[in-house]
Amino acid sequence: MDYGPPGPNALRSSLAARAKELKAKAEAAAVFDHNGMKGEARETLLREVLTPLIPRHVEILQNAVIVNAQGAQSRQCDLLLKDHSWAPLFSTGRTSLVHAELTYGVIEVKSMLTSEELRQACDNIRAAKQVQKTSFTSTRRDPLVFYRTAYGREYPYFPTVGLIFAYDSNVKLETLGKTLWEWCQDVPLDQRPDAVFVPSLGCLLWVNDGGPLWTYEPGADLAAFPPDGEDDIFPVFAIALHQHFNGAWVPKWRLGDYTAQQRIAAPLVWRSNRDTYP
Repeated sequence: MDYGPPGPNALRSSLAARAKELKAKAEAAAVFDHNGMKGEARETLLREVLTPLIPRHVEILQNAVIVNAQGAQSRQCDLLLKDHSWAPLFSTGRTSLVHAELTYGVIEVKSMLTSEELRQACDNIRAAKQVQKTSFTSTRRDPLVFYRTAYGREYPYFPTVGLIFAYDSNVKLETLGKTLWEWCQDVPLDQRPDAVFVPSLGCLLWVNDGGPLWTYEPGADLAAFPPDGEDDIFPVFAIALHQHFNGAWVPKWRLGDYTAQQRIAAPLVWRSNRDTYP
C-alpha cells in the first residue's frame, strides 16, 4: 500500500518504531496465564501508544460503555474515543459510562483474531453504533452548521466510528475478509465496521474506483491489503485514526436530557410583592 514517498521519512520511521515497541510489549504481556488479564494489558498498551497520535481534543478510555438519554447502552467497549471537553457520566477509573453525544468511536482489540472473534467484534461495534445520539440543541439559529458525510448520508453530528485492531491472527487475511463481508450482509450501512487492522497480516478496507474509503459508502467493495514490508500496517492504522478524528466535533448538546425523568419537589418562593416568607 502506497502511503508516502519512498526513502527516509521521519513520520514513517517514528510510526515503525512505535509498532515495534507495541509488538514487543504485547509479546511480554503473554506472561499472564489469565486470558482476560492478558487482553486487558494489551488494550492498555495500545491505548498508550495511540494517545500521542490522536488530536488533543480526543481522549481514549478503556472498558467503557456508551449510554444515551433514553437509557440505551452499548456493550463494553475495549477502547472508546470521546471528546475531551466533558468528563464521563460516571467513572471508577477502570470503567466508564460515556454520553453518546460525546462518543467519537470505538476500537475492538483482539490478541488473536479468529473468524468467530471477528464476528464478535463486529457485533460489539454494531451495538455501539446503535446507541442513538439524540440530545443535541437545535442548530437552526446557528450561523454555521457542520456536517459529516458518511455511510451514504449527511450527519449534523459526528457518527460513531468502529475499528478492529488485532495483534495477530491464525487465519488468512482472505478468510477474515470473507467473514466480514458475509457478516455485513443485511446490516445497515452505518452499523458496519469501518476497517480491520492486523499488523502481521494486513488490513481490510472499504474501497471504490477512487481507492480506499475510511468509512463505508453505498456500492463500496471490501479489499484485503497485505503489508508491503515490516511494520507497514501500523502506519496505515495511524493514518486512519487521523482521517477519522482530526475533524471530530460535538455540536451543542443538552445534558439536561439525561435527567428528564428526575422529579424535584415543589419549590419555596420568595415573591417580590410580599414582605413575608411564603
